[in-house]
Parts: sequence; structure tokens; C-alpha cells
Amino acid sequence: MALSVGVDVSKTRGLDVVVLDERRRLFDGPRSRVSPSALGALLVSLGDRVGVVAIDSPSAPGLHGPARPCEVELRRRGVQVFSTASDPCCFAGPFFDWARVGMRAFEVAREAGFELFGEGGGVYRRALEVFPHASDVFLRGELPPAGTTRSVAAKRTWRSGTLRRAGVEVGPRASLDIVDAALAALTGQLALEGRFEAIGEDPYFIVVPDVGSAPSLGRFRRAEAPGGPLPAPSVPARGAKS
Repeated sequence: MALSVGVDVSKTRGLDVVVLDERRRLFDGPRSRVSPSALGALLVSLGDRVGVVAIDSPSAPGLHGPARPCEVELRRRGVQVFSTASDPCCFAGPFFDWARVGMRAFEVAREAGFELFGEGGGVYRRALEVFPHASDVFLRGELPPAGTTRSVAAKRTWRSGTLRRAGVEVGPRASLDIVDAALAALTGQLALEGRFEAIGEDPYFIVVPDVGSAPSLGRFRRAEAPGGPLPAPSVPARGAKS
């Protein structure tokens, strides 16, 4: 049995963790408000049964420029993603508090035996950087309908549907954080099956599913919302991940 551990990261709510088995069933949890040290303890307790850890966070600051190549490439394909600053003063700001929590998750994964995935290497017993929004887009082969990503409820509904289409059930009351952790775990399971693309360049890659849905060239197109466009949310989305 090769388990995939998916981790969603928040500055204020801690980590959300979903563990999927090779048949895409929930193996443990889901778990919410998990500390990085508790994540490390979970990985140790699961031992050799874990094949991969997929974390929704940058693994380190950028090396140069305002964005990493993996982020630039995702934007080229139409997938919006936060930029990871290379400037130390910029990265020290509060916007990146959530990313520092995620980087601690990568550290405890490494301490538990999961080195960061790199160019030319396999994914087994590795820690992967993933991005649930990108995973959703690559699984469906299209961007979500306009307005979806500005609403927590709309994102949860859309991405839960993506999971169900892939055979993953997290329950109707699962939070968006749990849904995103499940998308991370699903991306890890598909990577173990060899069905993935590593976007970027050494040493930083974002791993996305490769299920034959992505356009061979150019940008993803946007899906139409059932019944017309989604209404705009009454409160604008905040830029930082809280």
C-alpha cells in the first residue's frame, strides 16, 4: 500500500491533512488544525506506508526575480498563482507568513525521510510542492467559471466536484481547506502512478496531474457556469492566504 499525504497550509488555521490510499479512499482523518510537529509525528507513525507527501506551499523563497519559473509558466497557461519573492526584505513581510508555515511542513517532511522532489528524480518517498487550484485545472482541462475563485463556497463546490469525478469523497461538510488537502493528496497519488507533470526548473517544481486533459499548446479556456455566470461576491477576496 502506498499512501499519499496531502497538506493544505494556513497561517492562522494551521495545516489540514488528508491521507489517500492507492484506491483514492480516505485512509486517515481528515485532520484539521494540525501543527507542523504533529504532521511530522503522523508521517513517522505511518512509516513506510507513505509513498509521497504533497504540500500546498512553496518549499523555499525564490532564487532571483519577483517570481519563480514554475509560477511564470503556470501564468502563461492561464493559471493564476501567487509569486514567491526572492528579495529577502519582501519575503520577510507578513504576506508570506503562510508560506513560512508551509516551508516548516517541508522541513518536518524531510526530517521524516521525504526529501524535496527534484529534476530527473522519482516521486516515491519525496515531498512535492503542489497547488490545488492548478491541480483542479489540470484535472478538468479548463479553468473554473468566472467568479469561482473569489468565493469560498463556490471554490469548495467546484473543487469537490473535481474530486468526485476522480473518485475521491471527502463528505458534504468538508471545508475548503480539507478539499484542497484532498486535491493535494490526489495529485500525489497520480504522481505515484506516473501521471504528472513537473512545471518549473531545478530546484523548484510545482507538480500537477497529467491525465490528458491539458491543452497541448497555449492557455486553458474557462468553463461556463451552469445557468450563466456566477454572481460576484459581496466582499472582495483578500490577496493573502490567511
